[in-house]
Amino acid sequence: MLPLMVNIQNRIFILLFQRNFNEMEQLIHSGKFDALLTIPVSPLFYATNRIIRVRALTMSAMELCTFFVIAVYFQLPISLAGFVRGSFMMFWGIVVMYAVSLTLNCFLFRNSQIGNVNNILGELRYQGRYPFSIFPQKLYAIFTTIMPVAFFGYFAAAALFHKLSILAYVYVPIFAMSTLAFSIFLWRKQITHYSSASS
Repeated sequence: MLPLMVNIQNRIFILLFQRNFNEMEQLIHSGKFDALLTIPVSPLFYATNRIIRVRALTMSAMELCTFFVIAVYFQLPISLAGFVRGSFMMFWGIVVMYAVSLTLNCFLFRNSQIGNVNNILGELRYQGRYPFSIFPQKLYAIFTTIMPVAFFGYFAAAALFHKLSILAYVYVPIFAMSTLAFSIFLWRKQITHYSSASS
């Protein structure tokens, strides 16, 4: 179920944000970002929410159907409370994915030689497919802080099956909000140093 939960969370992220982040490099280095700075909408909001991927919506629906079929067929112990907790953790996982994407994309303002930094996140997202109980404690600590792979599906799956401590329900939202606040701060700082691509 863990790989399926990771896929569902990834599809939702891809549906809402991935294409926008993938096009961020072109937006910044082609000069199109200059126009975003003149519109009365937040450049951050517009740059990361311009396009929604319809294909990801159909894939999300198929994976949700697969999830429910597997849950019913194998009579998995999923309760309504577990579903709510899993959804709660998935929401915060998507917030962390957004924040990490935004942080990585901030490097594009400073260096035009950096390739598509979103490939890094793509690789990280799929590392969440593995149960974290197989990793040493030090690696688990890294995956829940510096390199937040555990947020990319593991916490949602563990919450679904009531495998998380109460502390995790406090830590995850605080970490997600802190990461998002840092990424927005970094974004705003980069905007102040941004000079037109045409100059």
